[in-house]
Amino acid sequence: MKKFNCLLSIVLIFSLGACKLRNLTPLTKLAPVNLEYIDVIAKFCTSDRKVAQQKVKYLFILDHSRSNQAGIVDPNTPNDLTNSDPDGARRYGPMVQFLNGLVPDPNNLTYFSLIDFDTSAYAPTNMRGFVSDPQYFINSIMRPDWIGNGTANFPAPIDRGFTNYQAALELALTTIKSDAQLEALIPSNPPVTIQYHIMFVTDGVPTVPSGSSVVLQTFLNDISPVISNLMNVKNDAIYQSLVSG
Repeated sequence: MKKFNCLLSIVLIFSLGACKLRNLTPLTKLAPVNLEYIDVIAKFCTSDRKVAQQKVKYLFILDHSRSNQAGIVDPNTPNDLTNSDPDGARRYGPMVQFLNGLVPDPNNLTYFSLIDFDTSAYAPTNMRGFVSDPQYFINSIMRPDWIGNGTANFPAPIDRGFTNYQAALELALTTIKSDAQLEALIPSNPPVTIQYHIMFVTDGVPTVPSGSSVVLQTFLNDISPVISNLMNVKNDAIYQSLVSG
């Protein structure tokens, strides 16, 4: 219930049953107007306030090409060894810190998934779609992927092959569209929308083998079209009511 003051300039009350034309005084430009303050008590019927929820889904894409290993350098910069990450600390360390630093929010429900890529792109062991438990994601998905052929104290990620950006982004598109299709089957009122966030981590130039030679993937012809398809998922008639970005 709210009480407020209202400046009333002119109030004309027409009663269709009692109002006669002869009782009306025509208004002219010089007609007097009385300005008065009145008190009004009003009741407003509104729905209960509902806090909107959304799902925030993080998709990590990690380069596992051989350029991460020590001793394999870019021929264009043979003296630069800073791109190597033989124990995976530069790739996985910041990711673990990021995940451990997330503050739970009941209105922003977080989910996580992981894609690895080298000459091709693939999901690591045990990774199927998105998972909601960050600690499960760290301990059961990321750590085994980080340890690779090593041990927990001396990890050695499996890094091999080339650096296929296009394949990684195409798998990201497939993963997101598959997830959105599953989410569309879950009714919610009010609707819970989804924001997808892609974290793309790489140290290498996008190259792929072609016969006996190596081909450089270009942004304009190979990479940009897939990025456009990813960005346009939210405009697809199937997903636009669900995917907000």
